[in-house]
Amino acid sequence: LYVATRDRSDRLVLGGPKADATNEAILNEVLADWSRESGDPDASFRIVDGELRDSRESEAVRFGIGPCDSTVVEGFHGWEGAYRWAGPRAVLKLTATGPRLRLRLATPVAALRKALPGFDVARLEVSLEAGDPGERLAVGEVLLSSDAIEDHVLRVPPAVAEAVHGRSVRLVLEGTPAWRPRDVLPGALDDRLLTVQVYEAAFEGTPASEGHSK
Repeated sequence: LYVATRDRSDRLVLGGPKADATNEAILNEVLADWSRESGDPDASFRIVDGELRDSRESEAVRFGIGPCDSTVVEGFHGWEGAYRWAGPRAVLKLTATGPRLRLRLATPVAALRKALPGFDVARLEVSLEAGDPGERLAVGEVLLSSDAIEDHVLRVPPAVAEAVHGRSVRLVLEGTPAWRPRDVLPGALDDRLLTVQVYEAAFEGTPASEGHSK
């Protein structure tokens, strides 16, 4: 696979940090054979762009096509056919592949305005965690001012986009206000604590194209 050598700390090193195209193809065959022989044909490790990755990780989550359980880290309620409700803090696992982040969201703004004195718009603070939890990188804020299902596109700050490009990240969504359907929607008995419906979350674009986007 690679030439085995030793570094200055006398540890065994299996080549460099990235595989070339030839070794990538060989390694993926080995990983596929390993997954079959281990009895887990769905094992998800593959070499992508020369690096070992979990192929279940994606640049996009689309709840309209399935529950996407492998991308949900915490804070989401059960899949409801096209979306999941997010709690006050909800986290998804994605691979950061582009300089823009698109979120397809909805929440019952009209009902919230009737039920919550002083309420105007729902707010969603968006950030990324890379590496150890707690390494927070701010992306921006989304404001929801109507009941419509809408796409909200945030431009990831260039320094953040560069720092996380190609890496597995945790997309953190922190919404306000948090509310219970029984207190907001007439006739509802649902006692869950909710913020917004999340339909999709996706990184889009390429670093090279961002300079030409408006």
